[in-house]
Amino acid sequence: MEELLLDLHGAVYIGGLCVVLGVCMAVFNWTFLIAGYDESEIPDRVAGRLVGLFMFGIGVVTAGYGAALTRYRLPDWTGLVLAVGVLFATGQLIYRLNTWGSEGGDRA
Repeated sequence: MEELLLDLHGAVYIGGLCVVLGVCMAVFNWTFLIAGYDESEIPDRVAGRLVGLFMFGIGVVTAGYGAALTRYRLPDWTGLVLAVGVLFATGQLIYRLNTWGSEGGDRA
């Protein structure tokens, strides 16, 4: 049981770290944290905002999931739902980054 509690609290800590990094990317344009980012295609402001908001959202959901697991006994399939949601959000982020220039402006 102790191992399970450590893992649940770890989800809260990882979610909190993602929230902090997301704010730093979105507000302070810390684009050096984005692996493989090239400024020539997408401006710093846009990439920082898109990836920062993504990290913020994933962090909030992960921390909330970890907090819910520490308080309530959720079904086993809820972790799978979280993972699928993260995959869909990642796909949306990749699509928005790849089609940013063709959408006719900065909508970030």
